[in-house]
Amino acid sequence: MMGLLIDVAMEVTKWVPGVEKIWETIGEPKLIIYSWYRIQLIITDIPEGISQAELSITYKKPSRFFYKILSFFVADWYCKWCLKKMLADAKNNLELNKIKSISKHSFYEIN
Repeated sequence: MMGLLIDVAMEVTKWVPGVEKIWETIGEPKLIIYSWYRIQLIITDIPEGISQAELSITYKKPSRFFYKILSFFVADWYCKWCLKKMLADAKNNLELNKIKSISKHSFYEIN
């Protein structure tokens, strides 16, 4: 990205089919905005045949000075953008399969 090396490996750390999935970076990822992150998806059935999808990102900022400054300015915006994009894609997929859904998102920084 923009001439910078990015390398990341992910691992699913929890999976309950149709209920919850957690995945996170493993090893020493080479990222720009985060040094590590975990994504959690929780699906909850609510009345009237509607499912609620809750998606969250927990992350750590990088330790290198330049990336830490860059993260300071764009990490929260990027989290929101990623979560909204993932939820919109999931909603579109559910609507194609004629399943009703409600979605929300959140993100957390670990210091």
